[in-house]
Amino acid sequence: DPSDRKNYTDPDLKKKEHDDRRRHDHKIQRLLDRYVLVSMYMYMQHSWRALDRELPHFVSANTDSCKWNGMYIFTIGCDDDGIINEWRHDHTRKQTFQVPAVVYHLDLEIFSLSGYEAEAIPTSLRHLWRLRELSISGVENGNGSFPPEIILNDHDADAEDHLDSMTMRMSNTLQVLQLSYLNDDIKISIPTDFTALVSIEIQSCHLDGGIPTEIGMMTGLTNIYIADSSARGTIPTQIGLLSNLVDLWLGYNYLSGPLPSELGECGALETLHLDGNADLTGPFHPNLPLQLESLSLATTSITGSIPTTIGLLSKLADLTLTQTKVGGQIPTEIGNCKNLTVLEVSDTQMSGTIPSELGNCAELKWLDLRATNVTGPVPKEVADLPHLDHMYMP
Repeated sequence: DPSDRKNYTDPDLKKKEHDDRRRHDHKIQRLLDRYVLVSMYMYMQHSWRALDRELPHFVSANTDSCKWNGMYIFTIGCDDDGIINEWRHDHTRKQTFQVPAVVYHLDLEIFSLSGYEAEAIPTSLRHLWRLRELSISGVENGNGSFPPEIILNDHDADAEDHLDSMTMRMSNTLQVLQLSYLNDDIKISIPTDFTALVSIEIQSCHLDGGIPTEIGMMTGLTNIYIADSSARGTIPTQIGLLSNLVDLWLGYNYLSGPLPSELGECGALETLHLDGNADLTGPFHPNLPLQLESLSLATTSITGSIPTTIGLLSKLADLTLTQTKVGGQIPTEIGNCKNLTVLEVSDTQMSGTIPSELGNCAELKWLDLRATNVTGPVPKEVADLPHLDHMYMP
């Protein structure tokens, strides 16, 4: 019947069907949310803030799950449709605890575990395939790796197809990954297959290996923070492909080899901190990202001299080269860095005199030249700087 075909293709009918299906799905998910919270109540009766008399009301009433505040170990958040999409666990009492599998039936976008004590990182994380943010910190026990069920490579698919399907979907959604203070027996790898990642933060963990060359394919990254995590090897030159990278922190690891000149290709880079990598070598390259605001190479084995191209960094506010092998004179071009507030070059091989052009840096607050070979008087232009509260001479 032509009229049937017309109704079938009617945009208004399609929209109504879509809206009906959406309302149905939301109703089911809200019921599931309440089921999960009630299950958690049964699982953690002694850790529940609400009294037992509140449970029957919650089960029977048509109440938004987010409006029933019955937990203190977990906090939840909801989207505009009243569906739980955020779950944060802050177990400050450090009791041994396992996240019940029922939690992974929630349609979560944000999941956080803090102060978690168990035999291993929960492998059921693989079910949270819509995650945008994942944070795990303070795991004092456990072993293995950051779940192999999450970080799957193509060659694992034959062994675990059902896991691979969920993992690949998560790899297209996860944007923020935060791992901190995990037991050294938990081996961490950078999930280069997760192409949607915008931010990676790994602190005080055990990074298994170094920074992979494949990181250059993660072009959406704006923040890489890997600190005190035993990262080894060299900084891959492919990092220069990250045109959206704003912050790069790789401090206090065991990185070695030369400072790659390709870092200068990171056109959006504002923060570059490589301090605390004693075996990081090579010259101070003149190819510097023009948007740099903070540059720290302290406690490395970087050599050479401060390049004259430093004067092109009009936004530079902090230059820290303490305990390096950098020598030569402070270039006069540094006077072009009008926003410079900190110049820290103590315990280096710097020599020569203080250039009067440094007096053009009207915002300078901290000048440290201790344990250097810099000589001569302080130029009047520098001595009269209005904000220079801390000046330390050889």
